[in-house]
Amino acid sequence: MTSTRQRKPADTRVLLVEDESFMRELIVHALRSVDYRQILEAEDGSAALRALESQAVDIVISDIEMQPINGFELVRHIRSGETRLPREIPVIFLTGLSDLGTLSSAAQLVIQGFLVKPVSANLLAERIVSAQSKPVELHPAEVYRSMSLEANDPTSDTARSRTNTASQVPKAPTASGPASTRGRSLPSLAADHVDVLMLEAGMQLRSDVYARGVLLLTAGTLLLDAHVQVLQDMRTLLDSRQIAIVPSDQD
Repeated sequence: MTSTRQRKPADTRVLLVEDESFMRELIVHALRSVDYRQILEAEDGSAALRALESQAVDIVISDIEMQPINGFELVRHIRSGETRLPREIPVIFLTGLSDLGTLSSAAQLVIQGFLVKPVSANLLAERIVSAQSKPVELHPAEVYRSMSLEANDPTSDTARSRTNTASQVPKAPTASGPASTRGRSLPSLAADHVDVLMLEAGMQLRSDVYARGVLLLTAGTLLLDAHVQVLQDMRTLLDSRQIAIVPSDQD
């Protein structure tokens, strides 16, 4: 477990990875308005990896759906130690609503924030400070090297299958329940409902969690810190802020 040294905004080196030039300009403007001046821009994951061969940064802010290397693959390279950056560098995903179904995959990469575009400058600055202040606990590098993560259309059956599969990573208690329980609640267990802001790592979901009708996490999932952070970041988009969990004496 490693903690990233907190830097002042003006001293923080930010890598911004975004393939839409207009959106990239908006985010750069937002960052500069809250005193982030050292901004390295990249138009996709491939360009970001090339830039990181010669430049160091303190935090990564990345879109997900990009070609030829998407945000997942970029972070997988970082977490597996295939760049010059520390593996535990903080990462924030900035993405559109079409990517909501990627939550499980994003959590497996141990990200420190998940914000839906467009995002305000103040909220972005708040997430950067929060991301830099928290310790980051990673799987061994070889776990990330073996991952195959994709940005998908979250409304498709294939995407949902990939989301569930991506959550089954060695040494991470995030696997969904058996196939017979996926897509529904667990009927034999009494539910406790917890406000999303009260969720804690180690809790088990009793029911599926949706955001604007898109499946995020399936019933039976054991929550990691990364899941909790992302759900709390997305709380205004959730179909319900009351999350059904398995009572602790029955999980």
